[in-house]
Amino acid sequence: MKPSIADKLFNRYIKPLKRDNDINIMQLAEKTGGLSPSDIRMICEEALKQVIIRSLNTVSQGALLSAIDTFNKRESVRTTAMGDSK
Repeated sequence: MKPSIADKLFNRYIKPLKRDNDINIMQLAEKTGGLSPSDIRMICEEALKQVIIRSLNTVSQGALLSAIDTFNKRESVRTTAMGDSK
């Protein structure tokens, strides 16, 4: 399967970070389909913040999935507040 733009972006943004070996970039890309490169960067930054706050040594799949959920919740609140929700 050919890597998607999201695959490449996740690889780029988490490459310099110390990370677990179990990170599934394809799963992350599937969960973030349709998001902009800036959104994916924000998700990676959120995962890094979680790692720092929890005093962990590496970024994990769980931290990235949690960051995706956090991002989606924020977007939902933002779009609802702006009246974009139907």
